[in-house]
Amino acid sequence: MAAAEGSLSVAEAVRRYRRLGWWALRRGHVRGALRLWGRSRRFDPHYGPLWLELGELLARRGDAAGAIAALRAAIAVDGELAWAHYHLAKVLAACGEGAAAIAHYERAAAGLPDFFWVFQEWGELLGQMGQPAAAARAFERAAALDPNFSWTFHHWGVALAGGEDAAQWTAAAEKLERAIALNPEFVWSHVQLGDVRVKLGDRAAAERAYQAAAAIAPQLPGLAERTVDLYVQRASAAVEDQVRRDRAVALPSDRDIAAAQAAAEAQPDRAEAWAHLAKLWQRRGDRGKALAYYQRAIALRPDDHDIQRQYETLLNTPVVPGFPPDLVLPPIVGENNDYSFIEQKLQDFVASGTPYSRSVSIIIPTYNRKDALGRTLAAFVNQTYPKELMEIVIADDGSSDGVEEIIRRYEDRLELIHVRQSDRGYRLSAVRNLGIRAARHDALIVLDCDVLPVPGYVEAYMRYLHVSDRAVLIGHRRFVEASNLSEADILADPAAIAALPDICSRNELWEAQENQPTLDWRLKIYEETNDLKDEIFPFRAFVGASTAYPKAAIARAGFYDEEFQAWGREDTEMGYRLYNEGYYFIPVLGAVGLHQEPPGGKNETDRVVDFNITKQLSQEKCPIPTYYRPYQPGKLYRVPKVSVYIPAYNVEKYIKEAIDSVLNQTYTDLEVCIVDDGSTDSTLRVIEENYQNNPRVRWQTQPNGGIGKASNAAVRLCRGAYIGQLDADDILKPDAVETLVNYLDRHNVGCVYGTREMIDGDGNYTGEAYNWPVFSREKLLLTMIVHHFRMFRRRDWMRTEGFAEDLVNAVDYDMFLKLSEVCTLVHVDKVMYSYRIHGKNTSVLDKDAQDRNDTIVLERALGRMGLAQEWEVYIPNPQEPRKTSFRRKDSA
Repeated sequence: MAAAEGSLSVAEAVRRYRRLGWWALRRGHVRGALRLWGRSRRFDPHYGPLWLELGELLARRGDAAGAIAALRAAIAVDGELAWAHYHLAKVLAACGEGAAAIAHYERAAAGLPDFFWVFQEWGELLGQMGQPAAAARAFERAAALDPNFSWTFHHWGVALAGGEDAAQWTAAAEKLERAIALNPEFVWSHVQLGDVRVKLGDRAAAERAYQAAAAIAPQLPGLAERTVDLYVQRASAAVEDQVRRDRAVALPSDRDIAAAQAAAEAQPDRAEAWAHLAKLWQRRGDRGKALAYYQRAIALRPDDHDIQRQYETLLNTPVVPGFPPDLVLPPIVGENNDYSFIEQKLQDFVASGTPYSRSVSIIIPTYNRKDALGRTLAAFVNQTYPKELMEIVIADDGSSDGVEEIIRRYEDRLELIHVRQSDRGYRLSAVRNLGIRAARHDALIVLDCDVLPVPGYVEAYMRYLHVSDRAVLIGHRRFVEASNLSEADILADPAAIAALPDICSRNELWEAQENQPTLDWRLKIYEETNDLKDEIFPFRAFVGASTAYPKAAIARAGFYDEEFQAWGREDTEMGYRLYNEGYYFIPVLGAVGLHQEPPGGKNETDRVVDFNITKQLSQEKCPIPTYYRPYQPGKLYRVPKVSVYIPAYNVEKYIKEAIDSVLNQTYTDLEVCIVDDGSTDSTLRVIEENYQNNPRVRWQTQPNGGIGKASNAAVRLCRGAYIGQLDADDILKPDAVETLVNYLDRHNVGCVYGTREMIDGDGNYTGEAYNWPVFSREKLLLTMIVHHFRMFRRRDWMRTEGFAEDLVNAVDYDMFLKLSEVCTLVHVDKVMYSYRIHGKNTSVLDKDAQDRNDTIVLERALGRMGLAQEWEVYIPNPQEPRKTSFRRKDSA
């Protein structure tokens, strides 16, 4: 062999050994191929293609380290060897060295501009490395080289979907639709298309895409959650539209008043008819007639709390100088938990005879309660609500008693869905959530499997859910012994359930009198609070054993908290969040559920032990009422009672002093929530350097969008039930939070505010600020009187449209006008706030815009109250543009 080598030229020897090496490789002699190639390297160690081929071979063998060394040697010999860069990029990517691989793909692409796989693989890696814009450019070139490869268009669409604007999302949808046209069976293209359509706000198209994905792979992980989220988003949007419609009442016409007058005269002994007529005249601005008709209604029904309250509110409305005496503001609709307006809608719906049309999903969690579940399903067969509008979701928490047998028994009688999770201990919250996710309809009833529904149970709930998406409905509960009642008995005689006698429950947590029937503990609360209408914290009556609400409530408040893994209190925590989202809690005594007492009165859980566990967890997460979580100075809870929000923009000089004034409050159960609105100075750095490790300070930053957008983001960041407002350049007095919290704890009002003093840029006192001592809706319509410091219930803020994001100033004025339309405001005349005048205040820098926006927000207020058809804003003296008033349009 040595003699043969000596007679060959170097080039010929290299070629021969390479051919022999490939021949050995094709026959599977990898080791021999490597040995032959090794000989060729002795003749020309600088022959780049040889190192390239060696690197390819080692990569095929799985020797990543050897391949990387060989390919880097090839590149060292010839840096422009594009194939070496390509193969090295592939190996590096497989080894997790993405950044290095990207660099070599870029070199390969420059040398192989027409090789499809360079751009395809490069794009995929760029997408994985979080560089969607670069990935999209790579896929664009790949698609130009091969316009019929679906994978390219799928990944191109995914990359564009990672963009930040609608134009990129629209382009993403186009690429994903092209991918689907090329390969309609690839399920993830449909899923990604659905996700993009959600971003674009096209929920109908998103739903079609998810349905297409479900047709291909119905059990695909995450698909059910996407569908549910989409559904509840759509329902939540409908709720928000309904809120706006409820507030934007139209001015009653002459025909409306004539019809109400005729109805009252036809039923002269019906108090509701005269009260309705009074409301119409009140909205038309005739105070005298409204008071007269309220008095007539009260004479007929002196114990009616609602009519009495409306009359007294109008009677006690102060006369404000400069406010037109014939402009009477409409009463607040739905204040606190006053759901009378929903009751009125319900009465109108029932009187109209409109057939039921809304479908409902009934969630029944179960765990080893086969017999009780059988009786409960038998009771649903006899419901008065149309069967075709009901589906029942059996959510099984890992039962082992053969619950499937019961389900099969009723498959022909009811629309049933069965979902199951493994038995990992007490997980009621998780199994309820499982059922809710499987539910297909936008109205939900959640019912424990051992609660027997009377025949009119579903109908009692659904009447309300036909007229309102803002109600959380609470069923009534009785306690019975049902073990001697068979499914056949219930199917044969629907009245057999209601005929069961009440018994004394053996629940060890309740104070029951021996041999006396146990009554639902909430009945006493209902009696004391006018059926929760006058209750400050109505969610305390929320018990998940029998409730109903729109699915949109889940979108707004979130699912049941799965951290509760012992008996009790998960309902309280869920009710607290629903309360904060602005829902009304309504007892529905006609929705009767009969609790089937377990044999011997014992469950598989020790309720005393469990309740002590969940009580502690509930105290961490439910700050109100005070008897749920007694105040402990200095204690840090997971969910604070109070949030003070600060929108911040270019306030590096003052932001620390503002935040510290919150942290140094005498009341400590609080957090500070800051939104940096794209500051260009060091505001964000000041926050980060001083509060990085402070759990009571939370913040986020966003591109500059103005005070309205920053304020909305800041309020949404808040977790507390009570929300206070602090401007980033101002200071709170030490007892400001404590003063207002004490008031909200004890009074059923939505917003309370204090008085402020003035300081200069250095914090020196300069004088008292303008102060109107007693709140008046009428005075607020003439000038801004809701002084700093302000605190409101999150619940009431959620019942408004939030801060206006199209205004550069007068934003607070607009916000508190909105709050005054949904709740009572109270002024606590005490200095709690230092308002800094430093020459850069918005009201100082752009006074003309402030004046214009004052007029705009007043015009919007008239529109929301239904007064804009007849009344308008005008300025009596153009030299004093902030002294506004109102006049009838026909007198202009």
